[in-house]
Amino acid sequence: MTIPRLELVAILIIQHKSTQFFT
Repeated sequence: MTIPRLELVAILIIQHKSTQFFT
């Protein structure tokens, strides 16, 4: 299964924002 680049970028952004919320 190939993941679209946009989806990968969205996941990275969401993870980055969640880490900012946790810190």
